[in-house]
Amino acid sequence: MGLVINIIISGLISGSVYALLAIGFSLIFGVARIVNIAHTAFYMLAAYCIYFVTHNMGFHPIWGMIAAIVLVTLVAWSPIESLLTPSGSMKVQCS
Repeated sequence: MGLVINIIISGLISGSVYALLAIGFSLIFGVARIVNIAHTAFYMLAAYCIYFVTHNMGFHPIWGMIAAIVLVTLVAWSPIESLLTPSGSMKVQCS
């Protein structure tokens, strides 16, 4: 009976992750009308970060999650600031 409960819980967790990724796809496509799969790359980067911190460095999984949040935030924030945000001389002045 314990195996069945474990399989059900694992299925619900995997299904929840797939549902979040699908919601991200549909939200980005619905608003911007472009197919953007960058959030899945960030998801995989976070998973690799958690794996590295947990298994290779020997820390608790909570520390791996914290490190993944910090890393993915920095990786996602840097191109937005450098590529999408107008620089100081290029800002548009509306009057």
